[in-house]
Amino acid sequence: MRTIIQNPSLSEKLGISPIECLDYRLAASLIETIGDLSVKIALKTLELNKMKASEDVQKLMGSLQKIIFAAHKKALQAFINKDIILADKVRKIRVELEPLFITVENASKKNPVAVLLQILATISFMRQTYENCVDLADLVV
Repeated sequence: MRTIIQNPSLSEKLGISPIECLDYRLAASLIETIGDLSVKIALKTLELNKMKASEDVQKLMGSLQKIIFAAHKKALQAFINKDIILADKVRKIRVELEPLFITVENASKKNPVAVLLQILATISFMRQTYENCVDLADLVV
C-alpha cells in the first residue's frame, strides 16, 4: 500500500486510489483489532466457564455474541462491496445492542463479585468489538 501511495502510476495501473489504500490499511488494522479482542473474549469466557456464571447471564452473553458476530459480518460485506445501506445497518444494530448490554450488566449483579468482574470485562471487549465493526462500516461512507 505504501508503494502504491508513493507511485501514482502504479496506483492507476491497479485501479486503486491513494485514499482507497488508506482505507484498506485502516480496515486491516480494525480487523486485526477485532481479532485481538476476540482472543480476549475467548480467554475471559474460559475463565467464566470455570466460575459458573448464572445461566441467564450465559444466555444473554450468547445473544450479544451472535449480534456482534452478525455486525462484524455485515461490516466486512459493506466494506468489500462498498454497500452504504448495509453499512448503515451496522450502525443501527446499536439500538438492539445497548439495551442488551444493560440487561447483561444488571443480571450480572446477582453473581459473585469475581464472576461479575469477568462478565463486565468480557462485555467491555464485546462493546469494543462492535465499535470497531462500526468504524469498519464507516469506511464505506
